[in-house]
This record gives sequence, C-alpha cells and structure tokens, in this order.
Amino acid sequence: TTDDVIAVGYTKSFGSGEYDGLVAKFDSDLKIVNKITCGGIRNDYLIGATLDADNNIICVGNSSSVGAQNRTMSLLMKFDSNFNLLATRWCGQSNKFDYRTAVNTDSNNNVICVGYTNTSGEGDFEGLITKLDPNLGIIASKTFGTVEPDYLYGVRIDDQDRPWCVGKSGDYGKLVVLSSDLNTIIYSKKFTCGYPCTINDLYLMPD
Repeated sequence: TTDDVIAVGYTKSFGSGEYDGLVAKFDSDLKIVNKITCGGIRNDYLIGATLDADNNIICVGNSSSVGAQNRTMSLLMKFDSNFNLLATRWCGQSNKFDYRTAVNTDSNNNVICVGYTNTSGEGDFEGLITKLDPNLGIIASKTFGTVEPDYLYGVRIDDQDRPWCVGKSGDYGKLVVLSSDLNTIIYSKKFTCGYPCTINDLYLMPD
C-alpha cells in the first residue's frame, strides 16, 4: 500500500560471510514487516528498486556469484508483494564487468534499467540501458559512450515511455533521452559546474 516502504541493499548478517542482497518492507511507522536476503557463493548487492503497476518489486544490482572469480555480472530480480520470487536474470559476460544501478517501469510494465559495462569492448566502461519484458526477457539493450569512461546512475520514464537517463562522462555530468524502443538517442548533453560533475538521479516534473 502507499503506507508501506520498500528498501533494498546488502548485508553480511546472513549467509556464509559474503554480502547478500537485501529487500525489506517497512510499515508507516518504519517497522520491518518483511525481509528477504538473496545471494550465492560470493558477493551480491541490490542497488536500486521500483514497483510496477501490480505492486511487484523489481530490484537491480550486481553479483560476483556467477561467472569468473573477480568478475561481476548484473543482477535483476522480481518479487511479488509478499516477497515470492517471480523472475531472476543475470546479464553480462562471465569474464567482464557489468553493473546495474537504477530501474524503472513503463506503461506496459516493461522494465528499463541502466548502469555501465565493459562487455562490449576492451578498457573503459560504457553507459548501458536495457529494456526487458515483465518476465525479465530482454527486448532491447544499448551501450554508448565516448573516449572517456561513461556511467549511467539514474533513469525515469516519461508519459511517452521514453527513458531519461543521467550519469557521468569523464568529468562531466550527462543527460541522455532515448526513444521508447531504445533505437534513437533523442537528446544527449554533457555539462559541468566548473568542477568535475556527476548526476545520480532525476525527477520529471508534471506539466
């Protein structure tokens, strides 16, 4: 309900010593009413979360429990409102690094998540956005960057289902707007305040 609060993160309180992802529900008095931890043999982190139109919880983060040791793949998990697991997906290549930092949903309950990866080439990271269906099947994915390392940290969806993404490119803050199918970059801008700049999140003001 609107009185409940969902929080995600990670903890060492459970498991065999490595970090596990944590999802917790609080009531209006901020008392924990439900929680779940999830993880494998190594470190698992949940970084961002959102609710879809059916109050299912979609979480994103990263995991080193799959793939090669000392490598990281992105992790997406979907729970119902009672914390029953509905779907899980790992993305990336087992010998590379892939991170997801934020997630949102569009008007069709499709899942849009952003982050950064070096799976598309060698060296520096590129910004990454992926669109998935409600069962976490991949519909489209796009990477983009410059000669500088690029990262995406936040995403919001407008009333035309277009993702607005923010992050950083080198020492500059970055804003990118894409078409709903992710095929077209509608707007891309780097900016600074005179010093190195990072944009972590944004909010789309209603008309």
